[in-house]
Amino acid sequence: MKENKSILIIGAGEGQLPAIKQAKDMGLYVVSVDYNPNSIGFKYSDEYKVISTKDIDRVVDFAVKFNKRKILNGVMTCGAEVAETVSAVADSLKLPGVPVEVAKNATDKLRRIQIFKEQEVPSPDFFYINSINDIEKFNNKINYPVVVKPIDKAGAKGVKRCNNYLDLKENIKEAQSSSGNPTILIEEYFAGPEISTEAIVYNGKIYTTGFADRNYDKKKLFAPYFIEDGHTIPSVLSEEMQEKVISVTEKAIKALGIKWGVAKGDIIIHDGEPRVLEMAARLSGGRFATDMVPLATGIDIVKVLIKISIGEEINPEEELTPKFNKGAAQRFFLHTDSGVVKCLEGITEARNSRGIYDLAIEKNIKKGDKIEIIRSHHDRLLHVIATGKDRKEAVNNAENAISKIKIKFTKE
Repeated sequence: MKENKSILIIGAGEGQLPAIKQAKDMGLYVVSVDYNPNSIGFKYSDEYKVISTKDIDRVVDFAVKFNKRKILNGVMTCGAEVAETVSAVADSLKLPGVPVEVAKNATDKLRRIQIFKEQEVPSPDFFYINSINDIEKFNNKINYPVVVKPIDKAGAKGVKRCNNYLDLKENIKEAQSSSGNPTILIEEYFAGPEISTEAIVYNGKIYTTGFADRNYDKKKLFAPYFIEDGHTIPSVLSEEMQEKVISVTEKAIKALGIKWGVAKGDIIIHDGEPRVLEMAARLSGGRFATDMVPLATGIDIVKVLIKISIGEEINPEEELTPKFNKGAAQRFFLHTDSGVVKCLEGITEARNSRGIYDLAIEKNIKKGDKIEIIRSHHDRLLHVIATGKDRKEAVNNAENAISKIKIKFTKE
């Protein structure tokens, strides 16, 4: 690989840091953009610019100007909902990427589910509203429970289960307040095991490189919100069911028009059949692609995406085939109370527990800070990633570490 090649990474936060470091290790000149002037990724970038990743026009303008003084060979992101920004840059400079319209298909939740229905991809029934008053015309047709979703948010923000009409009215208001878009998606509620998938699309073929069980063991504690408690690899699903899930994800990828790059899927198995909940044209966040998959299978998805983003060829048989089959489990410390923090105990003991690959603090809290109950994935405080010779050992290691952590609140 030529050392003078350069790549623009959209976002420079914790989620993008693995991609920035990986690109540097590959000898690339790394440029990054982020709205936060204190983004940790800036420290590892050769060059950076403080721009919102959502400000497509400014990011494109920056990339075009950069390209005039040093050729930009590729653009990508990691764990950020900015596929449209990535595609706009790629399109403006004729770099590898998906078309802007495809990025929109895979980002806008309403547009995406409409395509799924048109292309007969198994997915929830739905309707949408632009005003709270719109629900009156649908109310007699609604089979509760349903799920309310803002069309422009990630990380389960604003997503809630509604059991009746009063729930629906209240939760629509909450979803609209969390979003910059008044359009709210109302979906059929499904129950069953949930799966995360990660696929690379290369030379017309789809390679499923990541397949994990999503852990919702504690979902009743946080209802009506949908709070995931990490992933586990390998899956407990039968080989036959895994093949059915992969078949459905491939149909969703093709329906959205993703013919290159990466595709991240969320699947639920309802009444014995896989249904697609989400499919995005980006690497997943939450360390699934960056850590969990490599630890369990040896596949380095981030490195592969960097290579194809700068126009390098890859060897799928060598780079997208599992090298081993080990256990990896991620579990979160999920607080169930709110209040003023007195102390957070057990961090060091948890970090030093058996099989712990990493303990990551997602929110730095200190004595005197006030924290609220968890309403979305953005509210989770910390997590561990554990390894093991198999799934059971990895899960035991992760849950043992989390059990050592306690949060105490000041009595008011």
